[in-house]
Amino acid sequence: MKKKILLIGIIIMGIITGIMLEIDSHNTKEKTKIVNEHNDIKKEQKKEQKQIKQENIKKDIAKLEKIKNDKYMILVNKSTHKLNKNDIPDNLVVPKIKFNKWATNTKMEKVAASAVEKMFEAAKKDRIDLLGISAYRAYNVQVEVFEQEIEVKGSKKRAEEAVAPPGSSEHQTGYTLDLTCVNRVNLDKNFEKTDDFKWLQENCYKYGFILRYPKDKEDITKYQYEPWHYRYVGVDNATYIMKNHLTLEEYIEKIDDKIENLKKKF
Repeated sequence: MKKKILLIGIIIMGIITGIMLEIDSHNTKEKTKIVNEHNDIKKEQKKEQKQIKQENIKKDIAKLEKIKNDKYMILVNKSTHKLNKNDIPDNLVVPKIKFNKWATNTKMEKVAASAVEKMFEAAKKDRIDLLGISAYRAYNVQVEVFEQEIEVKGSKKRAEEAVAPPGSSEHQTGYTLDLTCVNRVNLDKNFEKTDDFKWLQENCYKYGFILRYPKDKEDITKYQYEPWHYRYVGVDNATYIMKNHLTLEEYIEKIDDKIENLKKKF
């Protein structure tokens, strides 16, 4: 009888043990399933986060490339970026501003002309009387100007110190204006001593203009300091350039560097 009871007890224990093992096995499977599902969710989240990050990087790159490729951001210089005789701006108009009475190159591209009109009007309200000297110059006109300078200076090299060779002048874009004030009709470095120049440094960017050839940047622009030479690049670009004391070359280089650094993050 005792043996029978013991046997029954062993059987019952075996059944209980089996049930417990089955429960443990089921729990383990459930835990494993939950862990795997959690890991899958984390992987999916990381994948989505990576996709979102890449999309944001693409948007940032597209934004920077849009700035760089804006037609008002065209870089013209005598070292790396030149125009040809067929590069003629559209929509040339004469801005309604005061020009020197002997001025012949008075046209500007329409948007730049409108901006310069607003700048001159704002200056006048502040009792600053600006005077336009020279705006758009066609390629063939620049040829004449440069050849005249060679005759004066005696060599092409010396002429290039003061005048842009054909194809290297920003005046050909229609976005540029040489200016001074009504009591100074000549373009010279003493313009920087005037209240008019000071006003321009504090306000030109508000209308999309920059001082294109600033002091102590000749090694970058390859042009001498010209306190009278202003170039339209748009308000946002002009604001950044003037606030950070950059040349157009430096600004474009910064944009290129940002684009390259963003591409490395892919």
